[in-house]
Amino acid sequence: MDSMPEQGWGRERIDAALEAFAQGDSRWREGRVPLYVFGGEAQAQEVGRDAFFRFFTENALGGKRAFPSLRRMEDDVVGIGLGLFGAAGTGAGFMTSGGSESLFLGVRAAREHARRTRGLRRGQGNVVLPDTAHPGFSKATQCM
Repeated sequence: MDSMPEQGWGRERIDAALEAFAQGDSRWREGRVPLYVFGGEAQAQEVGRDAFFRFFTENALGGKRAFPSLRRMEDDVVGIGLGLFGAAGTGAGFMTSGGSESLFLGVRAAREHARRTRGLRRGQGNVVLPDTAHPGFSKATQCM
């Protein structure tokens, strides 16, 4: 598609287009994809889907003012993570939306820590990674 359609599409056309998009995708439900998929038991998928649709229009930026429910959920998930890593009460964190964002913010946190504790300046620093590292690390290190 090179331009926005003159008129909106009906549900049948949208469903057909989505089905066509998926034709070349790997069949992860048949166990053919070892990564890139957040699968699980059918009941867990249903609960996750329902939770997503319950809150997918709300923006977490409004967690302090408009949507305290989102703030509470993030605080709970972060608290559980901190507990698992033995950092409850001393650590901090927040939720991200994907791999690149998570890696970017992790590299940023390490950079800020090094600036405060070791006097690291812009353009300094070194990140050692294997060739197989997630591409998000390359994006993140460009901002050091």
